[in-house]
Amino acid sequence: MSNNQIELNLFRSDIAFTDPGTLQFCIVISDTSFWYCEFDQSNFCGVAEGRDLELFRKYKGYPEKLIADAKNDPEVLEFIENKSLWISAIIDSDDIDKETEADLFITYGSKPENFAEGAERNQIIAEMYFEVYVDDFRE
Repeated sequence: MSNNQIELNLFRSDIAFTDPGTLQFCIVISDTSFWYCEFDQSNFCGVAEGRDLELFRKYKGYPEKLIADAKNDPEVLEFIENKSLWISAIIDSDDIDKETEADLFITYGSKPENFAEGAERNQIIAEMYFEVYVDDFRE
């Protein structure tokens, strides 16, 4: 799933709204692999302009409405299709070493033992990794 598929992914029925305030989305690929996507808030420093910022502010906290409106409003669809406004990546929790994983839990003030082993824990690890290393996923 590449950045070119952001629009297609955002319309998938199995998409999860993991952080509505940042318009962050997730699709579970496997028990260890997850596609994350969120609005690139660094766009406030140059790339996003007038209407893009207005749309972000309008839909911030309301990702379901963003997706619903994009199906009927060409301007909102264009906002979703503009890949320069979004960051996406596939994160596989198996690729994250134990030291980095421990650092992520510390960064978020949480403990690994608060999460049972398995897909849910793997998703939390992948999400933390995506958020902490988001700069690595910018094109």
